[in-house]
Amino acid sequence: MRILAVFVLLLFAPAFGMCFDFDAYAESSLDEATASLDIDPRVNYWLDASHPRYQTTAHYTGRRRPINTETRKFIEMWVKSFKHPPSYVTLFREEVEIRQGSSVHWMPIQHSLSAPFFDEVQPQERVRVFVLLIGALEHTPVFTISSFTSE
Repeated sequence: MRILAVFVLLLFAPAFGMCFDFDAYAESSLDEATASLDIDPRVNYWLDASHPRYQTTAHYTGRRRPINTETRKFIEMWVKSFKHPPSYVTLFREEVEIRQGSSVHWMPIQHSLSAPFFDEVQPQERVRVFVLLIGALEHTPVFTISSFTSE
């Protein structure tokens, strides 16, 4: 019976979101992840159709805020453009400030991760973030946090 229960759990784990594919996220610094982006300087926003995923270690500055209006509109545009489920817009309610080297990024974090993130990661502490690059707004890359591990 125990083997059957394990088999059923493994079979249905992806359907219930119990499986996160950490290997789908390429190791990269945030600067490296955005260095090759060829964004036309005349555009205000740019959406990345390839949905690149990266993992990197950075510092949480301790700053957080409700997601700003422009970023919310950008996420809505991303959801509509790629026909993601409309519920994806409400996945992001807050942003956290992440510093890596001299670069600082405000990153929308999935709402389901907010409480664990703030419980586990202290200000100025290193954190491994798993991010999705959805595009750039006003030539600033927009990374969303899909997962994290405290260092």
